[in-house]
Amino acid sequence: TVHSAAVAVLSGTALVAFIRLWQAGVKLNVRPSLREAKELLAQGGRLHAANVVMFLAIQVDKMALVLFSSDLQLGLYVVATTAASATQSLVVQTYNNVMLPVVAKGGGEQESVTAIAGTLRRLAALLFVTTALMVVALPFLLPTIFGSEFSAAVPYAQVLAVAFAFSGLKNVLIYLFRAWEINRPAIVAEGMASLILLAGAYPVIQTWSALGLAVLVLVAQASSTAFLLVWFMRYTKIGIRRLAGNWRDTATCLR
Repeated sequence: TVHSAAVAVLSGTALVAFIRLWQAGVKLNVRPSLREAKELLAQGGRLHAANVVMFLAIQVDKMALVLFSSDLQLGLYVVATTAASATQSLVVQTYNNVMLPVVAKGGGEQESVTAIAGTLRRLAALLFVTTALMVVALPFLLPTIFGSEFSAAVPYAQVLAVAFAFSGLKNVLIYLFRAWEINRPAIVAEGMASLILLAGAYPVIQTWSALGLAVLVLVAQASSTAFLLVWFMRYTKIGIRRLAGNWRDTATCLR
């Protein structure tokens, strides 16, 4: 049940907190600092706000289908979402696990920024290639994995695969900003995506059903990613030519 799941999550969180306190041991025997407590609360508040907006941007399309469409369309859309996001999630998670510690250590130094630009270029190229392959393969993979009765979800999944490529790049940019302890870009970008979905969900669902919603998700993710990329270039003082770099060298690296 939902209650059992909530209790399990709360219990796990409490257990982890207790283990951390036990590991700290005598290190906690220090005088509390009101200044540091205020800084932690302020940073935690900004981080929580960013997480809430990110969650809303991810879930608002499904909530719209629950409210404005049928169970059939919701089921097809959920299957399409699951199939379309698999490759993108793997690529982005791997990048974040490798790069974020390096970014946090290097800070905003120019050499670090230059290295980040190169890795972002390779990541974008890899996302483009894997997304193109996924779009081609989905008409064969989705019915094979989920069954022929879900073949109608293929067009949704193909559109969402492109949307999730933009979403993956946006998430990388958000976590790069977090590594520099900057949360405002994430709040603004995800807020933009949420507003686009909230404003357009009802009319597109009524006119074009779940396929129209998938296209709206693509528009929302592409727009918010472009906005965040401009913010990133202004913050790091990297021009579009420098960020684009030599795509021929990038293609060679991917081989």
